[in-house]
Amino acid sequence: MSLIGGIMNKYIALTLVALFSSTVSSEAAVPTGILAPSYVHPDYIAMEQLRPTKDIIVITKKDIQENGYTSISEALKRQTGINVGLTGEGSIDIRGQGDQYADSNIQVLVDGVPITTLVNHPIHTNYDVVPIENIEKIEIIPGGGSVLYGSGTVGGVINITTNLRSVQRDQTTIGMRYQPEGYRMTGSIATRPNARIRITGGYTKYRENLYFQDTWQGGNYYFTAVRYEPRSGTALTFRASHLDNQGQYIQLLQTRKIQQFGKDYKPGYRDLTVGVDKDGNKIVRKIRDYSIKDRVLNTYHMTYMAPLGKFWNMEIEGFTQNGNYANFELKKMEHHTQGGMLRLSRNAGNHKWLFGMEGTTQQAKLEYNDYPEDSKRPGKYLVEPLSFFYKKQLRSVFLMHTLQHHKWILTQGIRREVLHWDYDKKGAKGLAGKDSSKRYNTAAELSLAYQYTDTGSVFARYERAYTVPNGIQISDKVLDQNTYEPLYVTSSAQDEIYDSYELGWRAKLGASTMKASIFYNKTDNQLCRVDTFFGMQTETKNLLQTRRRGIELSLQQQMGKWKFFEGYTYVNGSTNYNETGRKFLQAEPDSEINYAKSGLKKVPAHKVVLRSTYMPNRRMKINAMYRYVGAYKNYLNESKKGDAREGDLVHSYGVLDVSMSYQVQPTWAIYGGITNVFNKEYYEFKEGEGPYSTITHGANRTYYIGVNYTL
Repeated sequence: MSLIGGIMNKYIALTLVALFSSTVSSEAAVPTGILAPSYVHPDYIAMEQLRPTKDIIVITKKDIQENGYTSISEALKRQTGINVGLTGEGSIDIRGQGDQYADSNIQVLVDGVPITTLVNHPIHTNYDVVPIENIEKIEIIPGGGSVLYGSGTVGGVINITTNLRSVQRDQTTIGMRYQPEGYRMTGSIATRPNARIRITGGYTKYRENLYFQDTWQGGNYYFTAVRYEPRSGTALTFRASHLDNQGQYIQLLQTRKIQQFGKDYKPGYRDLTVGVDKDGNKIVRKIRDYSIKDRVLNTYHMTYMAPLGKFWNMEIEGFTQNGNYANFELKKMEHHTQGGMLRLSRNAGNHKWLFGMEGTTQQAKLEYNDYPEDSKRPGKYLVEPLSFFYKKQLRSVFLMHTLQHHKWILTQGIRREVLHWDYDKKGAKGLAGKDSSKRYNTAAELSLAYQYTDTGSVFARYERAYTVPNGIQISDKVLDQNTYEPLYVTSSAQDEIYDSYELGWRAKLGASTMKASIFYNKTDNQLCRVDTFFGMQTETKNLLQTRRRGIELSLQQQMGKWKFFEGYTYVNGSTNYNETGRKFLQAEPDSEINYAKSGLKKVPAHKVVLRSTYMPNRRMKINAMYRYVGAYKNYLNESKKGDAREGDLVHSYGVLDVSMSYQVQPTWAIYGGITNVFNKEYYEFKEGEGPYSTITHGANRTYYIGVNYTL
């Protein structure tokens, strides 16, 4: 057993002892101060457990409306420490996970239901699964939450709360928004047949033209919920929603074509094979080479909350979700998630306990046809059905304990999880494989906060986190030892293990309320996808060790009619081969990559967000927001720095947005704004360098105006 492994086992044992033996009590009141300066009334018991020693970012419905966000992605882009789309279409990167790792090192939930993508190849998607008008708040836990949420939380957790979560508002609402590129409209109605029952339902429709010619997206969203309250403190809620999104867009484009055509670029035609006739000839139709932006998502969710005696509370959730998404014609990823959760919480005196059990099953399946040439009839073709099936079954149990003693808050937690990965792949040219993998993992947390004044506190925290392989990484393509034919087999790679450390400080400094944190995490067995045996095999191996470190700082001031916010993040890291990787290179020297020590790929070192709000009176607000994203390296191999194949640095950019809202009457308000005021041209994604590099273009300047009515 390694020294680190021995230390970890002792730590976990000590954590268990501490969990079950913490009996210190005190009658002294614990000052609230700013231990939770971003406090929002919790819809989730689990989220609340982290607040004393974690700075949770909260984007409220008010923030969404006043800043004119059009999607979840847009709201996240405007937060420090979070980048969207830099590492690939729809990907969310928190705390510098970087290229190839951002998608795995994150957990995304909607109303507590996990929606993190199982596999992102060959079809990509994003997390804009709920129209922004139907969101109550978005909570982000940067770099933490492994005990509560499991795999992938070393990057962070994003919990999206819709307006169906609690169904506590008896309101009828109508909202409309117009901009030159399109429109958005939404409406909902709520009623109470009696004192115990609340019913709500609504509809949202949107349409938007995108950057290039004939690119667009639009959709419809339907939702309903019923809440039954048989007695005070007890509630049963049923929620259902349906999203149908369509569109076409240009996923990636060479820089030289943008320079030549600009926004007027229209892709040429290509041949799409849709079948084979009875004589073995391909059936082909001509289509423009657009990617499509189609998604269907159906969600059904039930929650039961009730007190159990004087100190205990219970929450039971059950959910099912199904749908599909597609980027290409005739290729559609079907997915299905179902599961349930039980949480018991106890709040007595200075002790808070949270016990949870979870079980979820996620499935994804991609089916389409290939058309290989018939070896017996040259010039003729066959239909070869291909399919890729993934199934992930998760069972877990966790326990967290929080102790308040005078000015101290101590939190301890542990999670045990068993995961079943199943796959069944049938690829082209007979490449196939079917197998399963069973994996056990343990997460642990130990944190301590000290409130030294009513407005000042410090905290320190440690987490042992893990990340399991995704749907691509779970299997390897190897050659059969007897026939030398390629086949899929279960990867021998182990789950990534992370040690995360964080120090935080919250204080009132003059006119400013400050939050600052320093973080550091490391893994010595990071996964790496490599080609072996002269490129005929592709395997997942634990070859790398990676270190990530950073600083997060935010300041807020209120001076008369003005409010200000300044946020800054610095992230840096390095990757190199571990001992296993160095041994691997002795057998496969051609696979060596000279990893850059100047930072991580597609991770900006600096990001700044500045916001100001001026309130000339109680009805009007005028907002300005400036977002600066620093330069980042777009290459992986240090020896190819500046090479056209891997690129060099992607330059920094800054974007200014302004907005205004006016409360005409208590029941209705108008708002408007301009995004990218100076029409800054920038790229949200770039791969390669020079005229043949591929990019995703950022949004140009536009304006919008809207109205909200509430009865």
